[in-house]
Amino acid sequence: MAHILAVRISSFFKFAISQQLLLFMLMILWNIPLVIGTIITINNMPQIQVIPSLLYVVLVYNCIAYSYFHVFNMSDTARRIRLLIAVQLKEIVRDKDIAEIYAITDMVNQRIERLVNMRQITKNKDGRYVINNSFLLRVSFCIDLWKKMLRLQPR
Repeated sequence: MAHILAVRISSFFKFAISQQLLLFMLMILWNIPLVIGTIITINNMPQIQVIPSLLYVVLVYNCIAYSYFHVFNMSDTARRIRLLIAVQLKEIVRDKDIAEIYAITDMVNQRIERLVNMRQITKNKDGRYVINNSFLLRVSFCIDLWKKMLRLQPR
């Protein structure tokens, strides 16, 4: 419900923020009332149980929020999902329809635009893209390392 409200407000006021960044910020901010509410609720517990209970609630919330973020992100950006919807709506009935809808240049430009909106990259004076915020880059390295450890990528 909070996500729907935040999206509507950002659209109404025409904030220049990506939907993914908006959701990420919302997920982080919701930890504050969660912690306050949990502290109020577990106030009568023995001291030894307070910290583990608080950690448990925060961990469970953030795991659910993380899952929701990826479901939202997939539904918003995954080509498979968009292709399925386009086929269902009869926008794609032949191979040539796919090429008309999905131009490679447009896909690359959309991804660059998303990275710029998320403030991950910027354009310098020479017109070259540079890393502006290394958060997603670090996450990418961690995912790449995880894939290598699971042997999901060729060595």
